[in-house]
Amino acid sequence: MPSSLSHRNMFLGREKQGGLALDNRAMEKEAKRILDDLKIDIDPRQTVGDLPVSKQQMVEIAKALSTNAKILIMDEPTSSLTSKEIDDLFRIIRKLKAKGIVFAAVSGREYDSIERVFAPVKDDIYFIAGNGGIISYQGEIIEKMAIPADILKEVVEYVRAQEGASFMTAGSAQAYVERADQAFVKKLREGYKLHVNEVDDVLNAPETMTKVAMYNEEVDATVGAEEAKRRFGDKIQIMASGDYWVDFVDVHSGKGNALQKLCNRLGITKREEVVAFGDNCNDVSMLLEAGKSYAVTTAREEAKQAARYVLE
Repeated sequence: MPSSLSHRNMFLGREKQGGLALDNRAMEKEAKRILDDLKIDIDPRQTVGDLPVSKQQMVEIAKALSTNAKILIMDEPTSSLTSKEIDDLFRIIRKLKAKGIVFAAVSGREYDSIERVFAPVKDDIYFIAGNGGIISYQGEIIEKMAIPADILKEVVEYVRAQEGASFMTAGSAQAYVERADQAFVKKLREGYKLHVNEVDDVLNAPETMTKVAMYNEEVDATVGAEEAKRRFGDKIQIMASGDYWVDFVDVHSGKGNALQKLCNRLGITKREEVVAFGDNCNDVSMLLEAGKSYAVTTAREEAKQAARYVLE
């Protein structure tokens, strides 16, 4: 409810009443206490829609602390934050843990890459990486949804044949790229800061794979994903993962399935106890799985349609 005042947004669905009217003063006072406790510099009387997206996220995190939320899951939450806001987020993550609320960082990127982003709090949070192919905690991989070898071979042969496309595969933690594509190796290392293993043939890599990611600047990812779906049907999950990325993951993978597995592991059975943030096509299943889900106004239309609330 981005057009509401921050304090009303925080009490959405559980508003405090003063007789027959809303008790705005009580909600404002409680919202200020929560925001001050988290050291979040936001005036609870300010309209949420007037806040930058990073601050809107902080309001929703504060809301999670004041409700019955048991898990907060965010897709690459540091991508829109300044260095100070990242430090604030890390402090809040520790506060969430102290209050018994689980924080999970989710990404289409590889586990090694996303873990480095959260290095200061890596032992305090769960990770869902590779679009749901990996779930890890405190350095241990607790779930790995590998693509069956025969389907992996079909997908790799398909992406090799796509004009203008490059691709990588992902194992437990890192990326594998065929060394013949040195321009793509450079892009991944320098542009995406990935740890890349160069191999002659990804099909001969020394581990099972959780994802194939195809990159093609000549084709919109949504179009590329639909073309691939027509080719593979229900053999594998296929999703746009950015403007030019199309990801292929196992049918039992995906962010929504991974969130469900994590909740089962943690004994979280009520959807309203799950809060999720996402902005891309690969977040749709996660947003649908969560009882309280949010997308920003710059999100892909598919994500906004899947989310319960849009932060504008």
